[in-house]
Amino acid sequence: MDRLSRESERCFGLIVETSNEGVWLCDSAGQTTFVNAKIVQMMGFSWNELLGKPISAFLSADGPHAAGATLSLPSHERAENGEVVG
Repeated sequence: MDRLSRESERCFGLIVETSNEGVWLCDSAGQTTFVNAKIVQMMGFSWNELLGKPISAFLSADGPHAAGATLSLPSHERAENGEVVG
């Protein structure tokens, strides 16, 4: 990885970690792969309690994705590795 890519990745990481917005990344199976500090604060769980768990475990039973519904986004809102980006 070249210096410019490393610097860009570092800056992106700083923005995500210091953002006042929650950032929650899941893989294509809905398993949590990343949460920032704001999500940890908002949800009241530790990183370890969130990482690797299905996002469905944290959705309200009466919410829009209740009762086993799957999260579905248009393909343009998913990264090549399946992570939701939109």
